[in-house]
Amino acid sequence: MPELPSIAVTERSLQIDDDLFGFDEVTSVGYVKYVTRASGAVTNVERRFELWTPDRRRSVNLDGARVEREERNDLWAQLVAVSQQAIEPRLRNEALNRIQRYGETVEVGKLALTRAGFAWKATLRQRQFTWPEHRRTIYENSRIKVIAHSGGKDKTVAALGTEVPNAVLLPKLMSACGEAFTPG
Repeated sequence: MPELPSIAVTERSLQIDDDLFGFDEVTSVGYVKYVTRASGAVTNVERRFELWTPDRRRSVNLDGARVEREERNDLWAQLVAVSQQAIEPRLRNEALNRIQRYGETVEVGKLALTRAGFAWKATLRQRQFTWPEHRRTIYENSRIKVIAHSGGKDKTVAALGTEVPNAVLLPKLMSACGEAFTPG
């Protein structure tokens, strides 16, 4: 079984074993924690953390390591905290800036964000929504769910796994877009 990776955090970077990632070079982040239960008891927990830069990708799978579950949980939580504090705010601001200042479309998985709203690109059709229709975007069981007012009620209109590059940015990014692009 593999050992847990060593990590070191500085003001500007994250080092995982021998791989050094400057926070400003990271273009995408994703992490997942799946908990499998049978008859109410936890039977398996899968933890994975991923970083992308323009020229490389690093995936840290924390399962199967020869250490106590608590150590795996602690390392996963530490990696997620570094991402949420040092990487994700910049990525969110850059995405919002691309939409707001330059009118670009920002795509996260099958979800496309524009000034006018957002679209879910399903296999057979694309569903479009305006920002006033957006209600909330939540993290639920390793999935990001987008809830919009459609057909007279609030319902989930898109769902992405948190392993999708930058899906973890969506709850705060979509809230910021809704505030920036909803008239009045």
